[in-house]
Parts: sequence; structure tokens; C-alpha cells
Amino acid sequence: MLNKKRLAAMTMSAVMAVSLLAGCGSGDTGTTAGGTTAAPAATTAAPAETEKTESGSTAASADTTTAGSAASYDLDQVNTKNYVLAHSGSPGSTNDYYGEQFANLVKEKSGGKMTIDIYNASQLGSDTSAAADVQAGAIDFQITSPAAIPNVVPESAVFDMPFLFNTVEDARKVLLNQEFFDDMSDAFAKQKLKLFPFTDQGFRSITTNTEITGIESFNGMTLRTMNNPHHIAWFTALGVAATPLNTSEIYLALQQGMLSGQENPWSQAYDKGLYDVQKYITNSNHVLYVGCMYTGTDMWANLTETEQQIFWDAATECVEIVQKHTDSYENEMLDKLIKECGMTFVDFDQIPGLRDALKEKTFDVAYKSISEAIGKDLLDQFLTAAGYGDQIPQ
Repeated sequence: MLNKKRLAAMTMSAVMAVSLLAGCGSGDTGTTAGGTTAAPAATTAAPAETEKTESGSTAASADTTTAGSAASYDLDQVNTKNYVLAHSGSPGSTNDYYGEQFANLVKEKSGGKMTIDIYNASQLGSDTSAAADVQAGAIDFQITSPAAIPNVVPESAVFDMPFLFNTVEDARKVLLNQEFFDDMSDAFAKQKLKLFPFTDQGFRSITTNTEITGIESFNGMTLRTMNNPHHIAWFTALGVAATPLNTSEIYLALQQGMLSGQENPWSQAYDKGLYDVQKYITNSNHVLYVGCMYTGTDMWANLTETEQQIFWDAATECVEIVQKHTDSYENEMLDKLIKECGMTFVDFDQIPGLRDALKEKTFDVAYKSISEAIGKDLLDQFLTAAGYGDQIPQ
């Protein structure tokens, strides 16, 4: 059970942190990433154990996009309970929006019997520690990116393959691949986590102080990256001096000239004020920023089948909701960075051969790094679904 004093202290800290945010943008959306056009809703099927309610009637299919009302469920099989959801995004971030939408849908579908309290801004600990609490049942739900929990679910490293997708629509098709999702769910289940359907928050993109005109522009670039060994490996293959730093340290490092660039979502560049210390914003789209939500397998097993179906349906409906929000929000942030904050947009699609050259330079390096860490089966399945089956190293 969560310590109430700890929760109160963390909540007060978060309120104080929010009051300090200022600048051209407000709110830290460090967990969001750039998107373009909304994609179809998720079609991930509900797990077999939730196909029927306890009353014996067929439960709502998870591939529906119609929000089920409380009348759609046998509420006699729903216990009145408050749940806890944690994430590391700041108030106003896409993960915060995701959590709010999920909580609203769950409350609606359960007739108000199931409610969710959301603790954002890492109030309940880092992504890794929160995942451990979900495994132990101390936290009921977590929203995060698989890239933030490689030590928890190693197989999530498949999403670290770079430069695979030119558009977010192409990437979303892979997230909807049923066979891939089922196998990824099994990987989470081995770590005592019950995975809900994936959504996404678009792409991570590079910002720099020197204009990127071709692949040679990466040689010698000092670039902030996430502390992810696979990212570091393939950035290094481009000639980049990959420098892992916490998000809070990026601005100062750029201001002091320790770095020439960084990679993050457009919204992060805006909300962290990086436009003051960076000249160019790009659509490098080097990594899809996958969003995932999960609960603990023990917690899931203790729910009634009706409660399971309510949670599953709510999570499934959130996929399209979050994607539409991402597309609108990220494009709004890019527009502000250019028109209000004076950054210059470098369009990778207008630099002949750049995307193909980036793929060629990084594909085998990334494949080697990831496959040595997690094996080839799930990685090959992911790449095949993404249209790269003929390029898998033998």
C-alpha cells in the first residue's frame, strides 16, 4: 500500500514545480513526441480471459471505437474501488492527458464505481522504480515509454531500431500488428506486467546549432541522447559523440557549448525553452516514441472479468484519442518553435538521399546491438511487420 505521507509530500512537490515553469511555453511534456496525421483506432483484440463477463454474456470487443456506457457492463460484478496510476510526465504532458482520458472512461463505464488517482511528474518514483511497484502491486497502473524501461522488459528494445519510418502512419500500422502485440504482451507478462494496447506519441527529432545538409553533417556532432546503449551505438555509427544526459541538464549543457545538439520531441524543445540555445529544428523522426500502459499480472488476476473488460475497453479506446491529441499538439508546438521562437526548420524529406543514407549507416549496427541483448525472434518479427524482412542480417 502506498504511504499516504509520501503521496502528500510528493503531490506538494509537484505543485511547487509546476508553479516555477515559465518561458515561451509552459508545462513539461517530456514524454511526448511529434506526430502528423491521426491513424485508425487500435484493433488489438481483447485477451481470451476477458471475452465473457461473469454473467456469461459476450463482453464488448476491444477493437471497437465506440465508448461503452455503464449499461454495457454487469455492474453487479464491479467493486467500488479507487486505483492509482503513475507516470513521469509533467502536468499537461501527453502522458498526463492519456491518464486523464483513461480515468474518465473507466469511471464512465463503471458507473462511477471505479476511479483512478493520477500521480504525474515522477511523484511515485522514476519510470523504473514505478514499474517495480506495479509488479509488486503497490501501484495499479503505469504509463511510460518502453525506451524508459529496458532493464524491466528487455524485449522493448525492438523499438530502438532507428530511421525505420518516414511517417507516423507507417509506424502505427506496426503497433496494430496482432501477432507482434501478442508476443510483446508475453514478454511483459514474464515480468509480471499486463500490457494494454500500444499507442504512440509520434517521433523524437534532432535539434542543432549547425544546419544539417547531409549525412556528413553528423560527423563530429556532440549530441545529447537518452541513456540507452542501443541509441548510443547507432548514433556513434553516424560519427556522433553521443552524450547521455538527464532532461534537466540539457539546457545548461547547450548554453555552455558542451553540446551542439540534442534529440527529443518537438514539444520538449518548446517546453524546455531549448529555442534559446538551439537554432535548427528537424523532422529526423529517428525513433518512434511508443506509449504503453500496463498493470501488474497479480492485480489483473484479482479483478472480476467485468472489471478487466472495463479497463481493457477504456485502454483500447484511448489509443486513437491519444494519437489524435499527439498529432494536434505536436504540430502546434512545431509551429510555435518556428513562428514564435525563431527556430529554422530543416526538412529531412527535402535533403536528397538523407533518410536512405541514415538507414544504411545505422541498421546493421542497431540490429547487432539489440539482437545481442534480447535475441532475434521478436526483433525479426517487428522488422518484418515494418517492411524490412528482406534486410534482416543473416
